[in-house]
Amino acid sequence: MTTTPPVMHDLEGMLGRLRSAVARGAECLEDVVGLPTTQLAALQAISDGTTTVSDVARQCLTHVSSASRTIDALVQEGLVDRSTDPDDRRAVILSLTPAGRTRSAAIDDHRRRLLDRAMAGFDEGERHQLVHLLDRFLTSFEEGLTETFPTR
Repeated sequence: MTTTPPVMHDLEGMLGRLRSAVARGAECLEDVVGLPTTQLAALQAISDGTTTVSDVARQCLTHVSSASRTIDALVQEGLVDRSTDPDDRRAVILSLTPAGRTRSAAIDDHRRRLLDRAMAGFDEGERHQLVHLLDRFLTSFEEGLTETFPTR
């Protein structure tokens, strides 16, 4: 099925608006939580179960050296602990400290309130439909990336 050019133009415009809105939201969250966006993203990745520097780099779409510096700052802030992997003494495991869990919960709370506000005008059926359509779109987009750029 071919999408008409005006619809594609509208979609591109909306995706641009979405990217800008997410960036503005991240800037606002920086102010409220007191961490730069890079640290917010790394803290969230670790909170979600990412436990190595290279995985944080992959999750945050950055280089390992940049992720390492970001994690250094989170360790200095007392939000993240580094420990030696008991199965591989060369590997480092990342985990949130109690202060890191508290900060992560505050981030989640702010994001949840923002999403609740954004979805306030949607009924339950519309919410499910939006999630379903976004999931379909993202799955198709990711598959297209894999087919178009197979080496990435």
